[in-house]
Amino acid sequence: MSKIAEARLGADLEAVRAAAKEAGDLQRKLSVEKSAEVLAAFKQNSAVEVTEVDRDAFVKATAVVAENWKQKPFGDFVKQIEAAARG
Repeated sequence: MSKIAEARLGADLEAVRAAAKEAGDLQRKLSVEKSAEVLAAFKQNSAVEVTEVDRDAFVKATAVVAENWKQKPFGDFVKQIEAAARG
């Protein structure tokens, strides 16, 4: 939200932040659940080939990319995104 809109909230700002965090947490939970549901359906469909990815190998292979992004002016934001992704 813009700084102007934020300023208009006054004392309600913390309630809005709390609600946004709660909504974000719920969205991530529902997304994980739906992804698992869709994956299970794909695995049951003989017309679909599901390829599992080696996530650890991917993370290792792309680590240098994340480190490069952290060196940019918005590096703190990249760190926040990583921390949020880890839960």
